[in-house]
Amino acid sequence: MIDLYRGLVRLEERAFGALRSGQRALYAKRWETRIINLVRGRGTEMRERLSWHRRMVHLLEHDREFRGFFEGDSVRIPIELRERALRASWPFADFLPSETLDALKAGTVVCS
Repeated sequence: MIDLYRGLVRLEERAFGALRSGQRALYAKRWETRIINLVRGRGTEMRERLSWHRRMVHLLEHDREFRGFFEGDSVRIPIELRERALRASWPFADFLPSETLDALKAGTVVCS
């Protein structure tokens, strides 16, 4: 699992780094395409994704409980994953049953 996230970090750094984004923008024929290439590679979404994958590598390397979740040792969902899921689904969280939302926030949810 760690190797997967390390590979994702390397791929994203290479594919969307400043050099590669600049090259794509430079060689695009239309100015609209140049702007899109710059924004896509250097935008907030890509930086956040790269940051999350780096965080995953760090947690998998240094947090035994977090790594254990992915290795099947634990059924308790790590706080980082719960918080990320809540942030990603927040506009729709009101549709969850209140017991589920409370359990997610309290960290008492487990996978079965």
